[in-house]
Amino acid sequence: MAGQLWDLSGWTEAGHRLLGDMAAATDMPGRFVVAAAMVRHLLTDPMLPAELLPADWPGAGLRAAYHDFATAMAKRRDATQLLEVT
Repeated sequence: MAGQLWDLSGWTEAGHRLLGDMAAATDMPGRFVVAAAMVRHLLTDPMLPAELLPADWPGAGLRAAYHDFATAMAKRRDATQLLEVT
């Protein structure tokens, strides 16, 4: 029934594509663009119980990849000292 209410195979395919895009992104701006797409995609996750999802559901992988990106971005931010202009 879940497959009739949501396009689970389409969501899965798009999620795996985003994971591949993140793995292929070689610089922070590229990773930022993919991370933004991941967030948009995750907002459409039906958040179903695991037993209703396909075996290759990429939801956890997308969340982990975004977490890794956000952690790297925070480290870059924290390593940068802001200069006060007077």
